[in-house]
Amino acid sequence: MYWELVYSSIVDEELEKIYLEKAKLYLENHLRYFPYDERSLFLLGRIYHRNQSFNKALFYYQQSLDFGFPSERILPYMIECLFKLGRRDEILKLRREVSYRPLASDLKTNSMLRVWL
Repeated sequence: MYWELVYSSIVDEELEKIYLEKAKLYLENHLRYFPYDERSLFLLGRIYHRNQSFNKALFYYQQSLDFGFPSERILPYMIECLFKLGRRDEILKLRREVSYRPLASDLKTNSMLRVWL
């Protein structure tokens, strides 16, 4: 619920950090019992991403991807993190991997790759 308030831009800026921290604690606790929950891993990645902790966000995005979360939903966020970290070589590597995946309908990912590369 805390994440939804932040994501929907319903919460004030002052409360955003508090809500993100609470959501992070709930997700980390949940993942102690369900470590392969790809949706929770993705959401934890989104929280770290929102807090500009791009390396941690990438870690959780990759875990979520490894456990079956749809790549077309994760890749745009991963690309953005890599771009913000200046890791252009990894974006190029990811681009090669994307060409083997059925992402032709994913205009957001393809557009990001074209602009940032």
